[in-house]
Amino acid sequence: MKKRENLKERVYSTIKKRILKFELKPGEKIFETEIANDLGVSRTPLREALNKLEQEGLIKTLPNKGYFVSNISATEIKELYEIREALEVLAIQTAVRNSRKEDWIRLEQNLLGQTRDKGKDSEKLHGQTFKEAHEFHQEIARISGNETLQQMLNTVSERINRFQWMNLFLMDRAGSSRNEHVEIVKLLKQGRVEEAVAAEQMHIRHSKDIILNLLNKKKDLLYIS
Repeated sequence: MKKRENLKERVYSTIKKRILKFELKPGEKIFETEIANDLGVSRTPLREALNKLEQEGLIKTLPNKGYFVSNISATEIKELYEIREALEVLAIQTAVRNSRKEDWIRLEQNLLGQTRDKGKDSEKLHGQTFKEAHEFHQEIARISGNETLQQMLNTVSERINRFQWMNLFLMDRAGSSRNEHVEIVKLLKQGRVEEAVAAEQMHIRHSKDIILNLLNKKKDLLYIS
């Protein structure tokens, strides 16, 4: 049973990575036999992996046609970022009530200690950037002490992750995003909560606007012809 679960997870992770990297593009048909042969697996773990990806909204099933990669819409992006903004603001407000100044000092030191390996390729660099950004927001949620909030942020972040891979087309966003994080923590350390909330809202809206702009400009690269 454990071996079967590991196989399903390997297939799931491989297909998910291909979708996030736009190797499988929005609207593209997923040919089960081709992928099964490519990964050297049977149809059973493949179907289980596809069902999991469908639950996450990354693929969809069309009657009598099979599995397809889900499209990316401006509406979905806007909705998810609105939800994320509400959750991030709540996380800051709750964290402030339960935090000590040392929490913000430690978080600031972690941010300032981050370095960029110029030798890394864009994919690894983007993966590192996303991981660090995710950990920053998760740490604020952790400080809040609200486990349900942490879980909800994780869920939304997973959905937004797909959009953020589009930033491979605009890698200089990594530096500005980190600077925005540093500014937010600086304000929290100084007890300027309202300003920190406003900075967080601006940070999220900035990210959303960049993704929407990229969706409009790079459709020829993101979608199948």
